[in-house]
Amino acid sequence: MTIPKRRSIRHIVLLAALLGALAAAGPGGLSWAKDDPKLRQAIEAANGQFIAATARGDAAALAALYTDEGQVLPPGGEPQTGREALKIFWQGALASGMKQAKLETVELTEAGDLAFEIGRFRLYGADGKLMESGKDLVVWKRERGVWKIHRDIWNDSPPPIGN
Repeated sequence: MTIPKRRSIRHIVLLAALLGALAAAGPGGLSWAKDDPKLRQAIEAANGQFIAATARGDAAALAALYTDEGQVLPPGGEPQTGREALKIFWQGALASGMKQAKLETVELTEAGDLAFEIGRFRLYGADGKLMESGKDLVVWKRERGVWKIHRDIWNDSPPPIGN
């Protein structure tokens, strides 16, 4: 028997979570809505708060954008769960020189109190130089009536060929 690679395990866990959400929704299932303008406005406003907190260098404000049990799944790193761990994680990112973030929502799908965002990001240093760019998948959760980041996973995009 072969042991699944770590990435495969994450895919299995995500699929199990999605199937669990569908089962919990009952016989009627979840109602899926793609690119609802009201949801897009709420998510883009939250992303705007992320951008502003990054510009201020405010790790506590970044952590506050996540659910109580929010989690980042950074490339090459261990998952970080909960507000205190997220604050420490973002303090490290800010200390590495991250001063500006640009976020783009490519696709957005809502399913009850969950929303799934596919996006692109660019992170810049104080000198305006691009530090990192890539794509991300964010699972948003409505917590006490507010859309918050619940799961946040991303990876780098390779530089264009010839650069």
